[in-house]
Amino acid sequence: MVCACREQKKLREPTEDGRSLYAYDDHVYRTSTEPEKWLVYDPEKGIPTDAIETKVFRTRTDQIGWRVPAVPTEDGKSYWGYTSVPQPGCDWWSNLPTTSSAIQPT
Repeated sequence: MVCACREQKKLREPTEDGRSLYAYDDHVYRTSTEPEKWLVYDPEKGIPTDAIETKVFRTRTDQIGWRVPAVPTEDGKSYWGYTSVPQPGCDWWSNLPTTSSAIQPT
């Protein structure tokens, strides 16, 4: 996950149940001159100086940028298409650890 995030320039963190990831898609703020309007900002540039309130909207995802899960077919010779994975394949993917720290040494 860490390498894919770095390569795709995306911030992701595991959800509380560890079965998917949070994506920080929308960083928004309001100003005193237009308090009813939410504006998007780039978190890498910091919070705008005229912000009076900020919010971050998180969504659950299994994607990191253009990277999607690679779920092998039952015979192990190829991979399912992203929208064609049967439920047992989705369950298999969901049960994989999301970070290397979750992998126990053998």
